[in-house]
Parts: sequence; structure tokens; C-alpha cells
Amino acid sequence: MDAAFACEPGFGIGAGEFTESMGSIDIKKSDGTKVLTTSLSLGIGSAVYRDPKDPEGVFWAVTDRGPNYDCDSMELDPAGMFCDAANKVFGKPTFSPTIVKVTLSRGAGPTCPLNVTVSDKLAIADKDGMGITGLPISPAYNTEAAVSIDQAIIPDNDNGMDTEGLVRLADGSFWVSEEYGPSLAHISAAGKVLERVTPAGVKPAGAIPYAPNYPVTDGLPGILTKRKQNRGFESLALSPDGKFLYTALQSPMRNPDKTAGDKSLVIRIHKIALTAGGAFEKMDGEWLYLLDNETTFVLADNIAVKRTDLKLSEMVALAEDDLLIQERTDLVTKIYRATLTASTKLDAAKWDDVATTPTLEQYASTDAAFTGVKAISKNLVFDGVVRSRAMSVPALPNKIEGIFVMGNFLVFVNDNDFSGTQKTVVTLLPRPAASK
Repeated sequence: MDAAFACEPGFGIGAGEFTESMGSIDIKKSDGTKVLTTSLSLGIGSAVYRDPKDPEGVFWAVTDRGPNYDCDSMELDPAGMFCDAANKVFGKPTFSPTIVKVTLSRGAGPTCPLNVTVSDKLAIADKDGMGITGLPISPAYNTEAAVSIDQAIIPDNDNGMDTEGLVRLADGSFWVSEEYGPSLAHISAAGKVLERVTPAGVKPAGAIPYAPNYPVTDGLPGILTKRKQNRGFESLALSPDGKFLYTALQSPMRNPDKTAGDKSLVIRIHKIALTAGGAFEKMDGEWLYLLDNETTFVLADNIAVKRTDLKLSEMVALAEDDLLIQERTDLVTKIYRATLTASTKLDAAKWDDVATTPTLEQYASTDAAFTGVKAISKNLVFDGVVRSRAMSVPALPNKIEGIFVMGNFLVFVNDNDFSGTQKTVVTLLPRPAASK
């Protein structure tokens, strides 16, 4: 990524690649006609977490839900007629989202290449030790319907998770965030789901049958079910003392409707208190965060960015209520530092009520309806495109979904979407002073 790393102790800037084949699949139309054969490789960049107790170079990562394709994807069919556009093709429907341990090391030779190795694979499992899947829960909760590679409808799966965020507690257990509920799940050090925390109304006793094979708590605000499809919890951070989780939806909610959501820049940052044993205790607070305007996400070729392209993908807690927050499109990564205590803690009774109008997602600082609501103050600490231009170095890989801090380095990991041709790349860059 930058100049070649000269052999010396430590890591230094640079990038390393990881790939592990998952074979290939034939995708077919309903009449049996093959559309394409595509190769697959394990994708470990959906989320990453650096446990400060681990040796330098070690971090943890979680896969996405498994290989999947939009039914109206040009890759599947240039005519856009492969299957119902509202559905997803799942290439490996029995795949279990998996937590992995990753180790970085430097190889020998004049450039000391960065090596990336994966070990300690923990396939997430239900209470009986059976692997969960990445298949959607009931479409009644605004999830896609799943289709197999030969057009068969795949039943929804109450155990399914679309894993997107990861942290590790002092006892070796994990919390993951996921997009379907959206929900948070506490995972044992052995990989079993200890508890899944969903929005109010998404639970076994809800109006829609929902009975995964592990405990469920509906401790999150019910309004979160208004998230855009496939834009649930993408980020997760843990306070250094292990007492609090932080998470946020990937995109503004469709609240009260799609038009408002597509126009909005509003993201709600949620703070969750954990018990001394690391279990869910309660919602501890909610704050208003504003994404940058899409015009600030400048691409090398000046292609326009749409507002609906903007995403909040990752967070790192430097201290309690002191966060690094990643905003991105598929091609641009920016990182901000934000302090929650400098803004207004939202009145949850008001802003989590679907009857409130205007909604928080329609926020305007000049509107008297939002008097007393102050957005989180944030400072830009990294812009991947600006850096690439200023230093005349290659841009970061597309779809950076994982970031963590390792000493004096800021580390970026991309999500390769299980592609057999696109590698997972781990990139080490000097940590900006503003992030320390």
C-alpha cells in the first residue's frame, strides 16, 4: 500500500492478503439453465475487534451471513430476470456465521511481507451446539426471502443472523450485532448463543411466531424495526472497562416512511449497559449522530455519491463515550472521533415513540420541534480518498467494514463478500494523531 516495509522489529505500514477457498457453485434458472459458475472464498471482514489482552498482531473477526446475491444482479442475469428482485440467492444456505482468530506476522525477505493467518474458527451455534445459519428470520420482520442456487424457496430460519459487528469480553465470550432483528447476541467462548436481544415485539411471545433455539430478550427499542431492509446493526464497540456496548443502524430508519429515510442523515447511537457477567442489563442511552453530506464523499473519478449510499459501518470505543466512527460508501472510508457527553442524551420516551411527529429522522436544527436536541459533535481524523491523493498511494480496498486500533496503527479490513476472486486485505496505516 505504501513504500515497501524495510525489515525491522514490529509491523510497520503495509498490507497483507488472506484467501481460503470454499469451492464453487452453479447458479441456475428455474428451468435448470445454468447462469454462471462462481468460485467462493471465506470472507472474514464483516467486522473485526482487537482484544487488548492479546499479543500484538492478533485480532478477532466475524464472517458475514454467507455467500448471497441480489436476484436482480447483473452478475446473475444481464436482463435482470433471474428471480424475484425482492429475494436473495443464498449460495451456501447451511453456512454458519463464524468467529475467527486472526494473526498478523512479517515474513522474511527484502520487503518483509505481511502475512495473515486464520485459526480458532468458532461457528456460531444454538444452545444445543447446532450451527445457526445466515438465513433470514421471518419476512414479516422486513427481511428478504431466501432462494437457493436452483430457484427453490428456502424457508426462513428463526436462528438466522446476518452478523456485522463483533467485540470480545474479558471472559472470552463475544457480543455480535446483526441486521435482521436488528439484534445483538451474546456468544459463549465456545460459540454458543447465550442470549439474543431484539427490539420490543420481536420475540417468541410477539404477534409473529418467532422461536429460535436459544434465549431471547426484547430489550431494545421497538422503533428499530423500522430499519431499512439489510441496513440493521452494522457496528459494535465495547468500552475499555467492558461495561458498555455501543451500536448503530447502518443507515437512517424509514421513519415515518421510505421518503423520509432516504432523505435523512440521522443515525441513532445506542449505548447498552452490561451486567458484571457480561450479559445484557438495559438500554443506557441514545444519541443523535449526523452522517456527512454525500457531497463530501469525493471519489477519484468524481462519480456522484447518492445519499442512500452512505453507511455507518464500524465503531471503536477509545474510552467510555469516546468513539471512533466509520462512515463509508463502498468506495470511500472516512473516520470521525465523536464524544457522546458533549451532546444531548435523547428523551427515549419521546423519540422512540412511533407516534412522535416530526420524527427524529426528519431532524433539522432550525426546526422548533427539535429544540433541546443537539447532535453529537464529531471531528474528521481520516479520509481514505484524501490520503490517497495527497500521498500518491493506492486507495484502500473497496467495502472496508472493519477497523481497529493496534498501538500506533489504524487497521482496516475489507469485506470480500465471499468472492473467489476478491481477497480479504488487512491494511496497516499510521494512526492519526487526532485518534489518540
